[in-house]
Amino acid sequence: EGGRFDPGTGPGRYERARNWLEGSGATRAMAAFTFDPDEQGSVVVTAGEPMIPGAEQAATLSGSVDGRAAWEEGFARATAALADGALEKVVLARHLVCDFLEPVDAFAVWSRLTTENPETYQFLIDGLVGASPELLVGVDRRRVESLALAGTAASSQDLEGSKLEHEHQLAADSVKSALRRHVEDIRSTRSNHRFGELVHAATRFEGLLRPGSGILDLLAELHPTAAVAGTPRDAAIAMIRDIEPPRGLYAGPVGWFDTEGNGEFAIALRCGRVAGHRVVLYAGGGLVAGSDLLSEWAETELKLAPMQSALGIDHRRGDRVEPAPGS
Repeated sequence: EGGRFDPGTGPGRYERARNWLEGSGATRAMAAFTFDPDEQGSVVVTAGEPMIPGAEQAATLSGSVDGRAAWEEGFARATAALADGALEKVVLARHLVCDFLEPVDAFAVWSRLTTENPETYQFLIDGLVGASPELLVGVDRRRVESLALAGTAASSQDLEGSKLEHEHQLAADSVKSALRRHVEDIRSTRSNHRFGELVHAATRFEGLLRPGSGILDLLAELHPTAAVAGTPRDAAIAMIRDIEPPRGLYAGPVGWFDTEGNGEFAIALRCGRVAGHRVVLYAGGGLVAGSDLLSEWAETELKLAPMQSALGIDHRRGDRVEPAPGS
């Protein structure tokens, strides 16, 4: 890091980030914004001296808490609201807490992620490390691109069905609606995308940026999409606040922007927060009416696998490790 800035909370945080960069003397910054716009913890940084990696040392897992009890309680509350018609979709996230005997080297975790997941958007900022498959939005001069993902499985055949199609369409519609204010000539393409062991239902949007707009204007409109919050947006965010612990930077925008309005932001997925001996991993899934508990839990297991692999945890064994003494 060179310079560092906290853009605060609320809808004005993107504009404050842009103003800070313009006054910093730098031309480009990296940023991560919290999922919840009312939560503290967003960060903007400019580049300092290049980081020199040290010798890679694997940390030894001493204990973990899989978060299943809290997730199942949240699932029951969320599906009840869906059945009552209060929501069309809500995204429920799971927190997996892992404790290690040694401090975890976030740079080494990031290095392994880049090797094992080269087709994703890899990031490391403020202890948040991950390899996301989902491009929230990218701007290159006037060219705009966004990739809406919703629906995850081990194979394309498992992505078929009306429930998944409905879940995906809600996410795609939320992206298209948000783009319209700042983007013209919007085109979309539907397909399936494979990233590592996972296949996602995807809709890619492309268009041209309207004069006077930039990447941070698009972020303010887009985030959070139905892929990470739900539909209707405000009701889904309210439910997430009520049933989950704070998400922090998980599922928020992470990427870079410059003083010309260009940039590229992924959604912070397939990630974890490294803090000393502890790493908190995150995985979520979209729930709609009729969602099945066991299937949704299995989807979170699939999504945790890239980070577990980078941490040296064998996710295929299915071990449930209890907390180490004093954790």
